Amino acid sequence: MNLLILTKYLRYICIYQNIFVSLHKDIKHNAKIMENIKTSNTFGKKSQKMTLKGYYQELPKRSAPRYDFITEVAKRCKVTEQTVRNWVLYGIKPQQHIHVEVLCELTGISEEDLWKD
Repeated sequence: MNLLILTKYLRYICIYQNIFVSLHKDIKHNAKIMENIKTSNTFGKKSQKMTLKGYYQELPKRSAPRYDFITEVAKRCKVTEQTVRNWVLYGIKPQQHIHVEVLCELTGISEEDLWKD
């Protein structure tokens, strides 16, 4: 009987220890974020307070080459991103030849080789 109680207590201790470690990591992470916010809350040398819009615009732009490619093709062809994904991922050929020309221009791949598999 005592062994069963001891086992339960050990289980609870392990659970609480994991919660404590997790909370401690969160607190350290949040402190780091707050320090970054505190130091980045001003524009350059002027010490002018930053607005939310200014903060958002100062964030680094996302760099995802595949997503950027899809959006660029969609923009140039005036089609949806899903349409471009259909061309790229599923081998569906564009109905308009101008779209094929845009793909060739952006990728440097010849028209004959675009959908060879």
